[in-house]
This record gives sequence, C-alpha cells and structure tokens, in this order.
Amino acid sequence: MNFPTGIYDAFMYPFEKLRLNAMRRKLLKHVKGRVLEIGTGTGVNINILPCESMSSYVGMDLTIKPQVLKKITERGCPFELVEGSAMDLPFEDSTFDTVIFTLVFCSVEEPLKGLAEVYRVLKPGGQLVFIEHVMPSEPFLQNIFRRLSPYWEKFADNCHLDRHTHLDIEKAGFKICRREYSFRQVFVGGLARKELII
Repeated sequence: MNFPTGIYDAFMYPFEKLRLNAMRRKLLKHVKGRVLEIGTGTGVNINILPCESMSSYVGMDLTIKPQVLKKITERGCPFELVEGSAMDLPFEDSTFDTVIFTLVFCSVEEPLKGLAEVYRVLKPGGQLVFIEHVMPSEPFLQNIFRRLSPYWEKFADNCHLDRHTHLDIEKAGFKICRREYSFRQVFVGGLARKELII
C-alpha cells in the first residue's frame, strides 16, 4: 500500500495499534536464514525482524525511503537495500530461505506475476511470511469495497481494495500452513511454504 511519504504511518497507526503490530510480531518471529523483504515501505518491519536468526537481509522497494536507511543504521544488522519491482526480482532462482511482504501486493500491477517471482527466488522448503488486506467475506463489506476501490486506487497509488491475495498465493503454488485474520477478515496474515520436490 503506497501513500505519499509521511502520510502512510499516520494513516496506519490505529490499525497497527489495535491489531496489526501484534500480527507482525507473531509472524515475523519465524523469519530465518537468507531473507528478502519485498516492499520495505517506511521500514515498519525493520525493528521487529529477528536479526539473531537471519544470516542476511535484502530489503527491496521501487524506491528506498530515507527512513528505512535510518532504521537499518540504528539496528546495526547486516542489511542490504535494493531498488526493483516485485514483478521482476533481480535475484537468482532459489536464493532465499524466507521472503516477506506486508501490505504490498494490493498495489502490484500484476500480482500473479509477482507471486511467481517470489516462488522462483525462494528455495524449495523455504517460507513466505505475509500480511495483506483483502476483499472481506461479508457481502455488505464487499459491496462497499468494490464501490470504493476505483477511487482508492487513484488516491493510494494503485492500492486495490478488492483483491484476494491470500488465494493468489495458493494459485502461485504455495501451501499456506498458517492463516489468521483481523478487522472482520479485511486483513489476513500467514505463513506459506514452497514445498520440497522429491
């Protein structure tokens, strides 16, 4: 979800305070090995990541924001930052043990293409850690989200309110092994795996 710099954190603060930050902490504690985060945004996850279980970290976004550099410097972990697109990841096949994205695929132009790239760069047996907002299951809310989405996309830099990213993750070949919801199933987070080929 891409807002103008300075607005995003303020907009998300109530959601983070009520539920999202707790969801981040619960899921990100599973991060390990060689790690790729797609969509570093304003660096919300930087202070939560468990440096002790990570051998390396690459944070990627279309444009790296200054506050991310500041947070990384303060953490003192071996972090690297790269600019690039989720639809064309600049990494070799099977490079990472863990891939993270949180509130990113709502605004990726071709989400299935992006998820295929995530699958490609993740090692067999590797894990995907994700949090996304999706189309809710309640018909009343679905109607509201469908009506708002065209206007929201223009305001929030192509952020779609009517996507089913959790279902697209499965379409891309991942097996979701943990899934949790908040805010009346508007936000979904979880862990998924790229299964080993025997």
